[in-house]
Amino acid sequence: MTANTPTPLLTQAELIDAIADYTGQPKALVRDVFAGLFLAARYALNSGRRVRLPELGTLVPKAVPARTGTVNGVPYATPAGVRVGFRASQALKQALAPRLTAAPEPSSAVAPLAPEDAPWPAGLRRPVRVPPLAPEDAP
Repeated sequence: MTANTPTPLLTQAELIDAIADYTGQPKALVRDVFAGLFLAARYALNSGRRVRLPELGTLVPKAVPARTGTVNGVPYATPAGVRVGFRASQALKQALAPRLTAAPEPSSAVAPLAPEDAPWPAGLRRPVRVPPLAPEDAP
């Protein structure tokens, strides 16, 4: 991808569909699990705790002081608050490293989640709209 090319987005609905297909669980249950995850993460971040997501990374709350500024000569005040930073896990960095050096141009074709020869639970459809795994990344 070039610097000016927008990165393809995996939406929450697509992620829920992929997880429901992979696990065989109903989409409503997966959606409820996501809601619980986000609620617990918001509560933890709001109380100053980091949230570790194994194999993905850590959400880190960062205190931001109150400040003032001007827009077109008009002053405004921004209250103190909390911003959330993300620190990628070592596993995620290692998994993405080969892809970041020579990422192919995005295509409009929908790619399967895993190569066709990768093991897959019987009776489950393969999720779509996620880049395929490289053979060295397969579990």
